[in-house]
Amino acid sequence: DGGFGLLSAIYTLRNPWYSVIFSSVSIHFFFLEAMALLWNCVNGTGDGGGGGHYLGGEGNDGKDGGRGGGRPKGLIVADVSFLIGSTIELVLSYFYLFDQYAEVNVEINSFNA
Repeated sequence: DGGFGLLSAIYTLRNPWYSVIFSSVSIHFFFLEAMALLWNCVNGTGDGGGGGHYLGGEGNDGKDGGRGGGRPKGLIVADVSFLIGSTIELVLSYFYLFDQYAEVNVEINSFNA
C-alpha cells in the first residue's frame, strides 16, 4: 500500500499522470484491505482466536453465555470507518483518474505552494 503512495508523491511534479495512477493503485490496495477486514468480520476469523463473530459468538471458555470472544467495539468502529473511508476514496479516485483536467489542476496547485 505505502509503496505506491510514496511513488505517487515522488511523481507528483515529475509526471502527474503517473502520480494519479500510483495513487489509484494504492487506494485499491487499501480498499482490498478493508474488504479483508469485512470478510474476517463476517466469517468470524478476525476475533483474535476464540470463535464467533465480531459482536460475540461463543467465548474462549464457553462460560460467558455466548457473549464473549468478540472484538472490542472500538476496533469495530475503526474497521467500519476504514471501510467507509476507503470506499469513498475508491469512488473519488475514478473521478480523478478519468478527469481530463486533473493534470492541469496538479500543475496549478504546485505553483501555488
